Amino acid sequence: MAQSSDPQYAQLNQDIRVLLEALDGVLSSSSDIADKETDALRLKAQETLDEVRERAGLTVQQEQCHLRQSMRSADDYVHEKPWQSIGIAAVAGVIAGLLLGRR
Repeated sequence: MAQSSDPQYAQLNQDIRVLLEALDGVLSSSSDIADKETDALRLKAQETLDEVRERAGLTVQQEQCHLRQSMRSADDYVHEKPWQSIGIAAVAGVIAGLLLGRR
């Protein structure tokens, strides 16, 4: 799944929130219509909306949990193997410097 710092993920998250707010507004404004079929559709749409909101909340929580676990793993690795971590950082720095120097 995409990381929460990904701009596309952030845009998708924002789009879903706007869509949910719009649907919520439509459901609220359509409460004046008193038809059995309309009531059934409104109830189904409201249930679906609540379900999507709940899933979206769980997805964010799962992403945060995954990110915390990754950070803990990286922290543990650095503490267990400090010299290898320094070497990896140095090599990454040299590669980044070479790539940026080519421009």
